[in-house]
Amino acid sequence: MSTHITDITASIKSIVAITLGSTYAELPFAYNITQNAKIVGRKGYTVIPQGLNETDSVNQYYTVNQNYEIVLNDVFLPSGSNDSSKRTAIISLYDKMLDIYSAIVKQKAGHSSVMIANNMSIKDPEIEENNDFVTSRMSFNIKHRFTI
Repeated sequence: MSTHITDITASIKSIVAITLGSTYAELPFAYNITQNAKIVGRKGYTVIPQGLNETDSVNQYYTVNQNYEIVLNDVFLPSGSNDSSKRTAIISLYDKMLDIYSAIVKQKAGHSSVMIANNMSIKDPEIEENNDFVTSRMSFNIKHRFTI
């Protein structure tokens, strides 16, 4: 049984964890991010493998492009007088996303079958005012090769 996607996802998670350091933990809720507001440590991340499609391949291999999404959460302190804490959290998440992406590109996602990581996109932040946290989502493409 192939564990190819599992292994690449684990490698990316490792890169994310190392880049972020010990102040961030893997989020228990990857698909319903707002559920993480109920948990004390809301500074967190998750890695979500997404769709893939085959691209030009050679004999005894097939090559795929697969999208991955990284989600980061950070907290901010609410204030009635300004939103500087919220802005700081958002800017910090952008910086962290770029650091993560740079590490993924340099390390080829930490997996020997990965040929290239490219086509990064970071969405506008999602702000949960009621729960005092902000979420940022980055997507990128991983081209990797399977042995037949």
